[in-house]
Amino acid sequence: MNIEEANLEQALTAHRDCFSSFHLSDNTRHFPGLGAIDFSRVLEMLERIGYQGKLAIEGNVRRSFVEDAELSMQLLAPLLSPR
Repeated sequence: MNIEEANLEQALTAHRDCFSSFHLSDNTRHFPGLGAIDFSRVLEMLERIGYQGKLAIEGNVRRSFVEDAELSMQLLAPLLSPR
């Protein structure tokens, strides 16, 4: 969606009833935090449209699986904490 959609929020809103899980992967096809996507913005959009489904992280391993997953969680954990 990062590449193909001109307006990510509009696409998510229009198709909200079509998905029950959402994959978080960076533009480099690596784990979140190892590219240029603003996951704070993405998660805020999901919150605005009332998304309550599952989130999954995925990506190709860049350094090691453990190191990449830990880095992703360091980025995502504060964004997923209740406000």
